[in-house]
Amino acid sequence: MATRANYSFLDTPSASDWNTYILNGGLVYLADYELASATQLNINYAFSYPATQFRNYRVVISNLIGATAGTLLIRMLNGNTVWATGAYATAYSSAYRQTTSASPTVVTTGGASGGSAWVSVTFDTTTPAHLVFDIINPNHTNRTAFQGRGGILGDSLNTFAGQLSDASVFDGIALTRFGGGNIACNAQVYGYRTET
Repeated sequence: MATRANYSFLDTPSASDWNTYILNGGLVYLADYELASATQLNINYAFSYPATQFRNYRVVISNLIGATAGTLLIRMLNGNTVWATGAYATAYSSAYRQTTSASPTVVTTGGASGGSAWVSVTFDTTTPAHLVFDIINPNHTNRTAFQGRGGILGDSLNTFAGQLSDASVFDGIALTRFGGGNIACNAQVYGYRTET
């Protein structure tokens, strides 16, 4: 991929710059999902774009609500198959750190749970949560990893990371509430384009 020398202050890209440099790589909007209330929210085919163009993705979850207060679990999808049982139940490893504005020095930590990555971003019916995370290698035969951050219920701030100890290819993710129950959210998927 061609690169250009740094732009100077108030430098305006030319048409040639756009075609040669700017449109070649970077974060590209791919899809928008409005996920109605259900016990499992599938973001189907979020990572089904050409593997030569997209290796890594960014997922933005907004307005996550649930019938009761809860925390979020993430599982990988292959088509409509959720990787959560059998050998895959032990494939997830994840950890999170949570603080609040009321107690910024008190840190709560946790790990993987029940065949899923435990994000632990908290939400309820009136206070939606928001989170953003990068997911690495979901559509390649390498271990899939992710890292991100989110919050808000009770002014909680969360950071989280994890991976699957498996080199399978995935094309989507499933969101569920820890302990069960309906959730709803909006999701946007972006891809880190590596070439045109």
